[in-house]
Amino acid sequence: MSHYRLKTKYQIEGPYGSREEKTLYAHHNLGCDVVSFYDQDGTFLFCVEDTVENNLFDAISRLFYPWDQDGEGLRPGVDHIKPEEFKIFGH
Repeated sequence: MSHYRLKTKYQIEGPYGSREEKTLYAHHNLGCDVVSFYDQDGTFLFCVEDTVENNLFDAISRLFYPWDQDGEGLRPGVDHIKPEEFKIFGH
């Protein structure tokens, strides 16, 4: 099986508007077509199948910037949460 491991830096907001640099690690397992992500402490975060169309990354991308090109409506595939679904947030 073939593997490769990569890393990149990103920033999070710290106290008083400061920025803290973190490292994100990715383990690409080409034998099972999965990319696993770990934080800089080695804690497993999540994994994504890299051969599936409309995978988790596609969904995150849509929700990260949900507006259509005109900025007046939602992109296709993005909907408002119904009040009865709010319980997912523990409310």
